[in-house]
Amino acid sequence: MAFLQPRLFVELGTYWGTSFYSFCQAVKDRELATRCVAIDTWEGDDHTGKYENVVFETVQSIAKKLFPTTDITLLRSYFADAVNDFEDESIDLLHIDGFHTYEAVKNDFTLWFPKLAEDGVVLFHDIADSCDYGSVTYWNELLDKYPGFSFQHSWGLGVLFPKGCKHFDIMKKNNIFDKIWIYEYLSELRLLRIQKEAADERGEKQHALINYQEDQIALLKEQLEATRREIELLNSLLPVRLIKKLGFVKQ
Repeated sequence: MAFLQPRLFVELGTYWGTSFYSFCQAVKDRELATRCVAIDTWEGDDHTGKYENVVFETVQSIAKKLFPTTDITLLRSYFADAVNDFEDESIDLLHIDGFHTYEAVKNDFTLWFPKLAEDGVVLFHDIADSCDYGSVTYWNELLDKYPGFSFQHSWGLGVLFPKGCKHFDIMKKNNIFDKIWIYEYLSELRLLRIQKEAADERGEKQHALINYQEDQIALLKEQLEATRREIELLNSLLPVRLIKKLGFVKQ
């Protein structure tokens, strides 16, 4: 966002808004004059599952609370219906993150392509080779046709330049491919740290649980030993009580 400083940014598929508000935060921090539009039905699909209206209400609440002065539009619509609300060649940055089948991603790109401005950039989510989505196949097809590059860590992010290489050429001069390698390395390192912290936390909880169980076992052993001693005492007194009861021993 800082590099492109787009006039109009559009995201197709927003869900809880995690990625959308990352863009909005950049606009806020950099004091950019960018209009940010999120388009979604906020009803769910076969990948996310169906969900209640609370998702849209939460996204709406965050927009009002954290970005009161940012030009944000939450457009509750199908992508095919919303496309007519935008002028041709008006979108500088387009983020495609809807349904991840091959046909759906291809249709989204084809449908919205005329709306992309000259030297506009398209971002594609879920294109990492490790993903089991049709979006990966379509992304690789696009790379054979247009200049671009991808980040393979996490679920993957593709960056495509289908209407001019102006920004791509600048990025190449600034060693974008070396930076990608660094970004991916740092991402893997951070992920490993998170996994280690989670494993350490699980280990601490398991250790505490084992200590508790050992304390409980020790307590039960003490109670068992006390009960055994009481039984032995009762057994030792039983013959005397029985004899007294039968009258063989004077009171």
